[in-house]
Amino acid sequence: MINPLANWWRSYQFRAALKQGKQHLAKQQLQKIQSSGARLSLLEQLFKDKLQSEAFLYDARKIIKNLRISRQQSTVDLEVELGAKRDDVEQSLGSKQQEIASLQKEIEKLSYQREAQFITPSQELIDAINSQFQLNAIDENLLQCTGIDEQTFYELESNLVTYLESEFERYTPQSSLYSSISAAYDDINLLTKGKDPQYNSPLTPHVYFMLYFLESVYSAYIGWFLVYQSGLLPTRMELLDIAAGSGSVLYGLFYFLRTATNFTPLPQNLICYCSLEQEPWLQYHGREFWQQYVEPTTTATINSYFRFNAADLFIYGSNIDGSRNLPNKFFDFITISHCFFADQGQRQESHQIYRQIFHDNLKDNGYVLLIVQGRRLFKTYGHRLTENPAEEQNLMRCFLDELGLQLEWYKYLSSTGKRTPIQKTKFAKFAVQNLPLNIYMNPLIRQYLKRGFDSHYVLDDYVVLGKK
Repeated sequence: MINPLANWWRSYQFRAALKQGKQHLAKQQLQKIQSSGARLSLLEQLFKDKLQSEAFLYDARKIIKNLRISRQQSTVDLEVELGAKRDDVEQSLGSKQQEIASLQKEIEKLSYQREAQFITPSQELIDAINSQFQLNAIDENLLQCTGIDEQTFYELESNLVTYLESEFERYTPQSSLYSSISAAYDDINLLTKGKDPQYNSPLTPHVYFMLYFLESVYSAYIGWFLVYQSGLLPTRMELLDIAAGSGSVLYGLFYFLRTATNFTPLPQNLICYCSLEQEPWLQYHGREFWQQYVEPTTTATINSYFRFNAADLFIYGSNIDGSRNLPNKFFDFITISHCFFADQGQRQESHQIYRQIFHDNLKDNGYVLLIVQGRRLFKTYGHRLTENPAEEQNLMRCFLDELGLQLEWYKYLSSTGKRTPIQKTKFAKFAVQNLPLNIYMNPLIRQYLKRGFDSHYVLDDYVVLGKK
């Protein structure tokens, strides 16, 4: 039985070896591909033809060498005859050299086209997403969103509640469950005060799931939709998710692609996902939930390969322990979602690390997708959220300059249709009247966090697409 993932990996190593000029390594990978029984791609067949032509050249040169030796030991008549043969062989050599040069150009062209393959946007899907999510473009950079795809998000929410309930049932000792949840809540709730949590409780991932995960997936889903709408979503993607948490960026991408398959045929989409995250428990529970509830729903169209790196961002950036091992110029997309520090020193240091990773590990034609809460972004630079587009654009340029990126586009995703926050009482009334409820999660939040009001699906994030 042919393993599609193993075949893809061998084909990827083959293409990488070609790009790096490592002909011997490319030849080894081609032999492995042929031995596996997999059908050769056009690029691989061209390279095979090139090897055969080079073998012919080698044999021909060997014949010429032998002919020259024989000529010195032969009569004049034989020398004339051999000279004619030599001319024929050399003429054939010239033809083969031209053929090899032509094949090499075709290989380079195909390699470039492979890297430039994007999913063609479908207007039917775009119209459906706009309708389901009730997207309303207030201006060029402000996008109001008051809806969800209920089938998708309520399925995710229901499964997440089931997972959390099973986790809480297994927690020991049960007598300290509520106090441990309370401690985790106090830590992660620092986010609402503009501070950075310590993530020092074993139940922090669970509280994060209860309060923030669904909204993070919501933002990521819309973000990937906007990338798709721009015509920049690759058919196959090597994706690096920095400060990945529980993988909300990947969940958003998966659920968007799953929705897309209902409206338009997609080429087989392989996602090679690599996460870089300091908190291993966030990674662990994100992956465990995926394996139990999401992976069984994947289709043949959407395949995923995972690699997890648990590393402190600042230690990784300094490479003190020699752990910096991401492949160079490898990733089509690098994402950072909600990991922009409130502390000025940490912000500046982290931005330098991000900048270095973009330089070293992003393909030259790759993109960076950033998701950051509006208030956090403006507060980071000592500003208040504003309805003034010029001030917003100036701050965005400053933000991207620090990261060494050029702006492709940005959108502010807002449930209210405004950039500036409204009064809490007015927002509560607006949410009840306009925003989807967390219908499965709210009972769990009331039970364990003693919250006296319902949560809704809310957006207040900037989604920014940049490139080197």
